[in-house]
Amino acid sequence: NPVLMDTAFLKEYVAEIQSIQNIEVRAKVKGFLESIHVDEGQRVNAGQTLFTIRSREFEAELAEARAKVKTTELEMQNVKTLADKNIVSQTELALAVAKLNEAKAELGIAETNMSFTKITAPFSGIVDRLKFKVGSLVDEGTLLTSLSNNKDVYAYFNVPEKEYLDYKA
Repeated sequence: NPVLMDTAFLKEYVAEIQSIQNIEVRAKVKGFLESIHVDEGQRVNAGQTLFTIRSREFEAELAEARAKVKTTELEMQNVKTLADKNIVSQTELALAVAKLNEAKAELGIAETNMSFTKITAPFSGIVDRLKFKVGSLVDEGTLLTSLSNNKDVYAYFNVPEKEYLDYKA
């Protein structure tokens, strides 16, 4: 009599394991790496500060941009008062408004650059190898580390077509 029993069929494949999220963390502005707030292999939370780039130059640009906005607001108000009294033309008022809008745009750029001096984790994960030490000069776009979310992973492997079709059948 034939024997009935459960059997397991095992087949080994080479696989590549990838995390669900894996990103390169890069500097968005040029400057000196002032501080590193994490260690290699450390688990970090979304929003946690990873690196700080020295911000003195960006603080100065921001202060200058704020001052320029205040100055051009005052100039525009003065021109508006004169334009309302028909002492200067509406064209001069339009130019003053355009100058104020330009100053506000420069302020926005300065605020954005200032925010780029603090590099934070976009999601929770594990920090990879740190490429630089404190004091290093980094350019815009310099790779500082990688961040991986290994909560779930994908396994990618190649199966010969014949085996796949046999399995599917």
